[in-house]
Amino acid sequence: MTPDIDPHGSDERRTGTWERTATRRGVLRATGAGVAGVALGGFAGTAAANDEGAPSRLHTDGRWVRDADGEPVRLRGLATASMGFYEVEGTHPKTPEEVVDWASDPARGWYPNVVRLPVTQWDVDQLGVDGLIDDVLRPVVDLLGERGIYALIDFHVIHPYTEAAADDADYDTSPDEIVRTFWGGVAPAFADDEHVCYELFNEPTYPIFWSDNGEAVESPEDEWLLWRDTAQPWVDMVREDAPETPIVIGSPSWTSRTNFAPEYPFEGENLIYAAHIYPDNGQPDEFDDTYGAPAEDVPVFVTEFGWDPYSDGLDYGTNTDWGQPFREWVESYDNMGWAAWCFDDSWAPTMFDSPGPGGADEWTLRSAPEEHGGFIRQWLAETSDDPIARLQPDRTQATAGDWVHFEARDTSGDDRHVSTLEWDLGNGTTGEGWWVDAQYDGPGQYEVALTATNDAGESTTHGLAITVTEPTEKVAKADPSTTGPAVDETVEFEARDTAGDERWVDALAWDFGDDTSAEGWWASHAYDSAGTYTVELTATDNTGQTTTDTVELVVE
Repeated sequence: MTPDIDPHGSDERRTGTWERTATRRGVLRATGAGVAGVALGGFAGTAAANDEGAPSRLHTDGRWVRDADGEPVRLRGLATASMGFYEVEGTHPKTPEEVVDWASDPARGWYPNVVRLPVTQWDVDQLGVDGLIDDVLRPVVDLLGERGIYALIDFHVIHPYTEAAADDADYDTSPDEIVRTFWGGVAPAFADDEHVCYELFNEPTYPIFWSDNGEAVESPEDEWLLWRDTAQPWVDMVREDAPETPIVIGSPSWTSRTNFAPEYPFEGENLIYAAHIYPDNGQPDEFDDTYGAPAEDVPVFVTEFGWDPYSDGLDYGTNTDWGQPFREWVESYDNMGWAAWCFDDSWAPTMFDSPGPGGADEWTLRSAPEEHGGFIRQWLAETSDDPIARLQPDRTQATAGDWVHFEARDTSGDDRHVSTLEWDLGNGTTGEGWWVDAQYDGPGQYEVALTATNDAGESTTHGLAITVTEPTEKVAKADPSTTGPAVDETVEFEARDTAGDERWVDALAWDFGDDTSAEGWWASHAYDSAGTYTVELTATDNTGQTTTDTVELVVE
């Protein structure tokens, strides 16, 4: 999209590795689902509900976020693309309600306790603040409340935070004006909704110490102090209209200065400090000083993170190398919340693919072994307290014609027991009981649902997707120097890359059929006795897809 209609709300482009824009891949990558993983430590955070069924008002208590009963709550969820991106006619075929309904539907396998609702300045320009409140935000906020889920209204601007910096960076919008216009309408409109939180300013950019835009600051600490002085009046304005609503506060340099919050906090109650983290920022175990240490003193909420094995930008990463380490890192701080980016098919890193650029009706969850869409859904399911029983497949990626085995795991608790279990296997068949098997004949994504009823008559549904592909082309093929060697003759083996243009080989393992093995593109081996040996080359590509090529050698 051109900058003048950019729904991200800014014509700002991060230079170098900081650039983040909505991107599309040229082909649909449905290479399979497959995020396993175990539930890690820490409470999931099921908040007390008010009389209307919505979760109760959150408040802060030292470094904790707590519900009305005083119980700690770890916010866990996801973000959609901007509300205006879905609402403005001709931009995207889905509506905000359709997207939020999907993102919060346990029958489709989604178990967030918070959904982040971005609203950009472009949205405001197109729809007006009143239109956004009445026609867009109110319906989705009410929907989330009915489902017992918190709504985080995010003013999703990527913008200099001082007037001087905005002028120097050639912005035609005043940060003070856009903040006051947006929150002047939104803050009072949702002040009485106990399940709503506000995110003040998505990503303040300049001034920063390494740029000439705006006031001169000598260090990251100076950036934070200038930001605090600038944004404190905005916090006070929101607080005047919404005395109890929690406010999430970002920081300069694209919300990456969280470490100064404990020493120089904002004034006010019920304040939470944001963090935005992507693979280009480093490995998760490098985040302790910037984002982890502050969580020892103040509430910290990672309101953006994500990764994409196909990206060539700041979000390049895989489940294995970045996603799972990030999960382990964030779960090691028992008061740190998180919301993954982005539940969409167009705003990168995307959790979904669709047939065409700019969004289309058919969404396919990006759930290949190294893609974060399936990883996030599985993580939310594993840390949710909601289902009476969870379904557990023996795999979430299969080839057309395969059988998949499913088991039900009892999560009903000590005071209840499971009475009935009913399966919708997504392929037109159903089943009952603690385990079932299903065959998937054609490629596609199959939504499997397990409905469990306990002895009190309560029912829940847990869902998961099985992604079925056509038989996969080999990632690599084995090429021996001969298939008929003599005893003790050395055979030279070479792996031939057949992965194609859209993927590349990450690992190669040889099994020579005589209890010996090797790794790499080339290998040598000799057999000490005659016989027929099956040599296997197991190749893994950058998405985690693994194939095995075999070749038979007859040794005489």
